[in-house]
Order: sequence, then C-alpha cells, then structure tokens
Amino acid sequence: MGKMKKSSFKQGAFIATFAIILTKIIGIIYVVPFYKVIGEQGGALYGYAYTIYATFLSISTVGIPLAISKLVSEYNALGYYHTRERVYKQGRRVIMAFAIVIFALLFIFAEPIAKMIIGDIEGGNTIEDIVYVIRVIATAILVIPSLSVSRGYLQGNKYMTESSLSQVIEQLFRVAIVVFGSYLAMKLSHDVRTSVAVACFGATIGGLFAFFYLRIKIKTNKDIFLVNQKQKEEEKKITTKEIWIKIIKYAVPFILIDAVGNACALINMFTVVKILVNHTGYTIAKAETVMGVLTTWGVKLNQIIIAIATGLVTSLLPHITSSYVKNDMDSVRKRVN
Repeated sequence: MGKMKKSSFKQGAFIATFAIILTKIIGIIYVVPFYKVIGEQGGALYGYAYTIYATFLSISTVGIPLAISKLVSEYNALGYYHTRERVYKQGRRVIMAFAIVIFALLFIFAEPIAKMIIGDIEGGNTIEDIVYVIRVIATAILVIPSLSVSRGYLQGNKYMTESSLSQVIEQLFRVAIVVFGSYLAMKLSHDVRTSVAVACFGATIGGLFAFFYLRIKIKTNKDIFLVNQKQKEEEKKITTKEIWIKIIKYAVPFILIDAVGNACALINMFTVVKILVNHTGYTIAKAETVMGVLTTWGVKLNQIIIAIATGLVTSLLPHITSSYVKNDMDSVRKRVN
C-alpha cells in the first residue's frame, strides 16, 4: 500500500466533502432496492434498530474522534509528538472499553427498549422482532467507535485521503450486505425479520472492512508516526488525567449538538406509532409505514446537505487548531472565511 501524504486545508476539505457526499448518495440509492425487498413493515423494523444504534453510537463516534483530531493537531503544533501518540493509545483503549459497555447494555436491555417502542400494540412488528434486530445491530458498536478513533487520529495528522476513503469502504460494504444480503435472506427464509437482521449486520461488516483498511494503512506507514525526538520536559508533565480532561472538554459540544437530533428521532420512535394507532384510528400497518418514512426513508435526502458541512469541518478542525496553537490568527481568520 502506498505512502500516505498530508492534505492542505483545501485538499482536505474537498476530499472529505466528496467522500461524505458519495457515501450519502450511496445511502440514498440503496433504499430503493432495499425497500422492494423488506417492504413497509421491514422498513419500520430497520428504523427501530438503526435509531437506537445511532443514538448510542453518536456519543462515541461524533465527539471523541473530533476531540482526538483536535488534540492530535494541537500537540503536533507544539511538537509534543510523544503526547500525540499517548492520545491515540489512550483513545483506543478507553473507546473499546466504552464500546463493550454500550454493547452489553443494548444486548441486555433490548427487550425493555422494544416494549417502550411498540407497547402492547399487535398486528405489526412484534417485541421479539425488535429485540432481535437491536441485538444484531449492537455488534457494530464493538467496531465503529475504534474505527472512528483511528479516523480522528489520521485527520489530526492531516491525512484526509485515507480517513475519507475508509468512509467510502465502510459504506460500500455495508450497502452490499444491506441490499444483497437482505435479498438472499428473504429468498431463503421468506422472513422479514431475518432479512432486516442481515441488513443490520451490514453495519458491522462495513465497519470491520474500514477498520482493517485503516489499521493496515497506519501499520505500513508507521515510519511517518515514529517519534525519534527526545521528549520535551514540559511534555513529560502532561498526565493521562489532563489528556482525558481535554478530550472530554473538546468532545462534549459535538456530542450535545448531535444528541439533539438523535433525541428528536428517539421521541418519534417511542411515540409516533402508539399515538397514530391509539388516538387517530391508523392501523398498525399504516402507522409503521409512517414510522419507516421518518426513520429510514425520509432522512436520506437531508444527509446530502449535512455532508457538505461535515466535510468542511473535518478538514477545518485540525488546520485551524494548528494555526491557533501557533498564535497565527491571520491563518485562523483566513481558514474560517
């Protein structure tokens, strides 16, 4: 595999934005054949699982990787290369422990969550169906957070191409499993729940392929990250506790912003079907069709617009941090503008 090259701000912004938009376009295209395979009830079931998964995942994949990107860039600018590597190692260890805890919580409490979603309503997806798909998609929690930390590390070091390409790889393999896997599962089992479960497992498969791609990239380019300089005296005084205080401080704003969107999706999921069935006379089939539109089909178009901003921020964060740490405010203003 070839040598990695650092990206300028404009290059990084273009690469990151293009990659994110491409993944979102792929995410829009796949819903057409996927819908034909699983139907409206299957779409609602997939939406239940994915909304729960996205809510728990956002804590670890939205705030912490961006915080690590910012911190890695900060320590690079200061010449604290040993501390930069400590940030990455600590991030990987803690995020893995966190992921295991989240996975266990989702697996153990899948049934209470399912009961909150569907209540005692009958005629559509059952509590057992929802429990099954939540537990299947929970396996992705064991992979995606670690993948995101590696992305944050590369972004902080201004290697945008590999980080962005990993997103495309993840999406391509995920969508392949979602479309072809669910189709084969439906043909063989004739069961919507099994088909949706296979589609949910696509998140885990896509994450694994992207994770191994980044690990191989970092390993084959390890000479780039080797620290040969003597550790600075002021750098030796930076404790692990200080590193984690900074990571938390940087991560919390990103987590809170994303949590608002996920909170809206959760409220919809816990209320829409029950309100439509119990108070408006909708059948469970019609109510779950509405739910599917809200959680699975309708949100895809919005993601294209969001992708543009996300791509810009991904590239902007390490560059603006580096300039700020060096007190180069002209560069900060230029990049913001």
